Amino acid sequence: MPSTGFIDGTLLRLTLSSTQGSEIEIFHATESSISFSLDVTDITTKDSGSGGWREIFPKTKSASISFSGLVRYDETASEDNMSGLLGYFNGRTQIYWVMATSTSGDVQLSGSGYITALSQTATADTEVAFDGTIEVSGAVTVGTVV
Repeated sequence: MPSTGFIDGTLLRLTLSSTQGSEIEIFHATESSISFSLDVTDITTKDSGSGGWREIFPKTKSASISFSGLVRYDETASEDNMSGLLGYFNGRTQIYWVMATSTSGDVQLSGSGYITALSQTATADTEVAFDGTIEVSGAVTVGTVV
């Protein structure tokens, strides 16, 4: 049964892997988001008759995922922490990702892409943090958690 009411952001998780179907949660994640965009061409002409409003023609759709988290060095190096993410980045590895809760019936977004940006930040008197961006390659699939 899907979740009811507003969804607590803590419950929505981003998982990824280089093997489709074996995605692992990004360890110590603090935030994730997905953004969609549509490239357009301006087709406004003197003859448009649009009353001064711009007219557009839709072209390529795209999506990107941003994520952030906290760094720990005392864990085994695996693909769900900073070391693993850097491995994907350095290897130019195509990754498979899923963004969903663990509640059966909830909406699940999934697809593939590449980590195109990754950074680690160390500020005085705060935890070391990381953040990154995944550029989606191909379509985003909308499904349900089973």
